Amino acid sequence: MARENLNDLMAFIVVAREKSFTRAAAHLGISQSALSHSMRTLYAWEFEKDGKSLNVKVNGQLVFGRIYQNLEAALNGYGLAHVPRDIAEDHIKAGKLVSVLEDWCPYWDGYYIYYPENRNHSKAFQLVVDALRHYQAP
Repeated sequence: MARENLNDLMAFIVVAREKSFTRAAAHLGISQSALSHSMRTLYAWEFEKDGKSLNVKVNGQLVFGRIYQNLEAALNGYGLAHVPRDIAEDHIKAGKLVSVLEDWCPYWDGYYIYYPENRNHSKAFQLVVDALRHYQAP
């Protein structure tokens, strides 16, 4: 991999980690426009697998943390996807996906609620949280 491509790849990793072009540019010590330009020119990466050259072309926007986009990418052979079991179940049964790391994916038919740790929630919000906390499925 050429050195300039490696620098672009490292910049890409920093952007992904920081989830912000502003913070990534500050971390790298470059301007946002230079970082943005670097990301636009990062169109292909070359790797080696089993002694053979493998070119990976990247087109379009990369999206992180989106369940259905991750599932679609996995269905198209782009790698692993961390998605709720019930969303992937039909694809697993059809043989389109394979479940991995079963020990790390215990099934739980409950729900999660994520909210800021701010202690000044509205009364209405607190009522919803309390209701969910005490709800028992029939």
